[in-house]
Amino acid sequence: MILFGGPEGLHRIAAQGGAPELATKVDAKEEAHRWPYFLPDGRHFIFLADAQTTENHHIRLGSLDSPETQILFNAVTRIVYASPGYLLYVNQSALVAHPFDAKTLRLTGDPVTLAEHIAEVGSNHEFDFSVSENGVLAYQIGGSKSQLVWFDRSGKKLETLGEPDNYAAVALSADGKRAVTGLLDADGRQSDLWLLDLSRGTKARLTFNAQSDGDPLWSPDGKRLVFTSNRSGDGHVHLYDMSVSASDDEQLLLQGDGDDIPTSWSRDGKYILFMRFQGGGRSGVWLLPLDDRKPKPLLQSNSFELSAATFSPNGRFIAYTSDETGRNEVYVQPFPLSGEKWVISSGGGFLPEWRKDGKELFYVTTDGRVMSAEIKSEGAFDGLVTKPLFQIDIKRAPGYSYAVAPDGSRFLINTPADASNPVPMTLVLNWPATLKK
Repeated sequence: MILFGGPEGLHRIAAQGGAPELATKVDAKEEAHRWPYFLPDGRHFIFLADAQTTENHHIRLGSLDSPETQILFNAVTRIVYASPGYLLYVNQSALVAHPFDAKTLRLTGDPVTLAEHIAEVGSNHEFDFSVSENGVLAYQIGGSKSQLVWFDRSGKKLETLGEPDNYAAVALSADGKRAVTGLLDADGRQSDLWLLDLSRGTKARLTFNAQSDGDPLWSPDGKRLVFTSNRSGDGHVHLYDMSVSASDDEQLLLQGDGDDIPTSWSRDGKYILFMRFQGGGRSGVWLLPLDDRKPKPLLQSNSFELSAATFSPNGRFIAYTSDETGRNEVYVQPFPLSGEKWVISSGGGFLPEWRKDGKELFYVTTDGRVMSAEIKSEGAFDGLVTKPLFQIDIKRAPGYSYAVAPDGSRFLINTPADASNPVPMTLVLNWPATLKK
């Protein structure tokens, strides 16, 4: 039997194949069940119940015999069971071993720290550690801090903005003079938005809510921001709107029955493109007309993900990411949609960004190359030639981890602070013996 995670809950499927069945079900305050791990009896399992707020994350215990689950404790991490009787997981960046009786299914003692500063290597709290049945433990150390760094088109480092911090998404104003970035808390959740004045080198906090605020998007005139927040308390993130100069006028822009993330604001100010995750389905591209605020689906499918849509500067096209071929690629379609579609990337690509004049389209490959597609004439996307600009280490964080200067000459990239000094993998033989020390 195989278990795998998802937004509705864990699914189970026989190893020889067949139709997946729901094995667990998320509750009202959860957004997904992730990282299932079987206990020795082959019937019970542990997993992470993921949520929008830190306090609603839990490690849960489930069974193949019933969809009912129970909470073991609060944590924001993937988790594994290790002989002779421990649960290994990350707590506040430290790898810990928590004594656990696999027969009674109960915790039997206090957690013991094995290592500090475990690296987070992917999304959804994927920390870099692994343990074998014969007592070998492997883990990678790495800080979560990053820096916002300017690079030129050849990949040369030009300037670093401020000190290392837990940066998330970054967005540039239309004139390229200011940036807004989100910060992450100790558990890797988005926290607050900060405004960076790039000419003066100053940083000012924009949001002060106790819940998570992130995914900033500038208005075309640079006066307002749209961002996401889970402050409504219904377990979802919704769209909020605020003035850049007066942070006390935050207001709800759109509240749906799923999670909404803004990705582009048309230059004429009439439309916002956003991603919607709804009802356990796949992400789709939605359109929000700002005159009536009645959202409507633009690109969606039950078979694949569509995301990160962005308007061209003239508003006649949208670039977006789709995994319809089995991997993420960048596409362009006319706006309004006409049925035409052009594939821009080959070999993988995501997070498309237009140059301000619309004559170049940038994106990032899965192995961290910044790519360029030169558009020689308006609307001529057939036979478009793409070329690599430079290779860079981009921090995996919610939202866009890079931004492009209006003239396409520079790139502001959220870069891991220790990217130039990678830490080797650590192997510990007979790791349970270290607990006695």
